[in-house]
Amino acid sequence: MHLLGASLLYLAGFIVTIAFNVPLNDALATVDPEPAPVLRCGTPISEAGRRGTM
Repeated sequence: MHLLGASLLYLAGFIVTIAFNVPLNDALATVDPEPAPVLRCGTPISEAGRRGTM
């Protein structure tokens, strides 16, 4: 009886994995691996400003 319950739980976990994780992996496969360009905000920190804070 315990073997049947464990087998059903294992099968349920396998089905959940297929139903949810496989579509997520397929969506990740279509993502472009190149990073997006960085948008710069504010004013750049000068070299003197960096030395003064350390």
